[in-house]
Amino acid sequence: MEHKKVLIISYYWPPAGGVSVQRVLKFCKYLPDFDIQPYILTVKDGSYPTIDEALIKEIPANVDVFRSNSIEPFRIYNFLRGKTGKSVPMVEAGIKNKTLIQRIAEFIRANLFIPDARVGWYFFAIKAARGIIEREKIDVIITTGPPHSTHLIGLYLKRKCDVKWIVDFRDPWVELFASNFLPRTKLTLLIDRWFEDRVVRKADKIILVGKQLAGRFNLEKFMSKTEVITNGFDFELDKSFGQNRNEKKFVIRYIGTFFSSQNIPAFWQTLNELLSKEECFKEKLVIEFIGKVDDEIKSEIEILGLSAYVVYRGFVTHSEAIELMTSADCLLLSIPNVENNEAILTGKLFEYVACKKPIVCFGPANGDAADIIRSTDSGRVFDYNNDSNLLDFMSSIYSGNFSLSFKNTELYSRKNLTKRLAEIIRESA
Repeated sequence: MEHKKVLIISYYWPPAGGVSVQRVLKFCKYLPDFDIQPYILTVKDGSYPTIDEALIKEIPANVDVFRSNSIEPFRIYNFLRGKTGKSVPMVEAGIKNKTLIQRIAEFIRANLFIPDARVGWYFFAIKAARGIIEREKIDVIITTGPPHSTHLIGLYLKRKCDVKWIVDFRDPWVELFASNFLPRTKLTLLIDRWFEDRVVRKADKIILVGKQLAGRFNLEKFMSKTEVITNGFDFELDKSFGQNRNEKKFVIRYIGTFFSSQNIPAFWQTLNELLSKEECFKEKLVIEFIGKVDDEIKSEIEILGLSAYVVYRGFVTHSEAIELMTSADCLLLSIPNVENNEAILTGKLFEYVACKKPIVCFGPANGDAADIIRSTDSGRVFDYNNDSNLLDFMSSIYSGNFSLSFKNTELYSRKNLTKRLAEIIRESA
């Protein structure tokens, strides 16, 4: 089989943490198994929402990583917000009583930097990429976003270099969830939509993480060059997983940031019902949030009298997160309750599925996340506010009498997903 070379341009790369890093990192891990040699171009000293130094050890030794400079307006943004440190927030939804300086900084972030505040990497990345393409004889380039400014780098390289271009959309562009909380003007949205349209039209191939994401990009005319490669998992369950499980407790865990738009009144109400019906449930219940939780959610939990059962833990490494998933009795998932949330497909869902622990999901019944939960029979999907079946399902999990088959999970292994990416690269080259 002919050896191919691919340059993947990704802002997020270790030591950045999060699902976006996992996606690219695992592609690079397995592409050589299919005679595709990946090269990485990323940012030097980037601004990341989370840092996971442990991921540096997972970078494959046979992958060349190139880092270029960038202008990072987030550093100034952090200063105006009165924050220190290199990590930056994706959004600041739910924060009230912002100072005038903070509101001005947020307006500048939303409207001066289009499509996003990582656009300062553009010129540096183009210069570096052109050198890599020429020197390494690259066959195909892949740009992955968000940040969607990365795709503008690909748009330029497609026009100036003799390479094929694959665009990887992990989230919507103009309708990105985080953008709902930014004060974007109509002109900003118009410019952003123009950028999005140019990228979609000029790309040789488009990859989406979910089926319904196509509707967020107006891809009706471009479905012939569109493929779906979801996120996935890259670990095998063995005897070492779940050893820290506390047999005396019933532990419900949520992994990741929990925004105010993810509030789940039906769940809090159901837990209170179980607490009133099952006396021993009071001694066993533990609800753990691994990551940042919005203050509004914390306040509601306190008002409902559930605080005594809740543990708030901060960010943990990816390996620690897997251990916490496998040692839970039940995994909680809440799709943001916003417009067009059917296309929201959080990356942790696939690791939830692989852990083979009951998933209690709140979100649209016709969404991509619901389809995956149903197709793998790994849990149930409920309404945010009221669902008569929720109490029975939670009771069945607590008693251990639930009937879930956890089937077809291997479809979402990173190696199987990378095999399809390798096929697309060969088709494009």
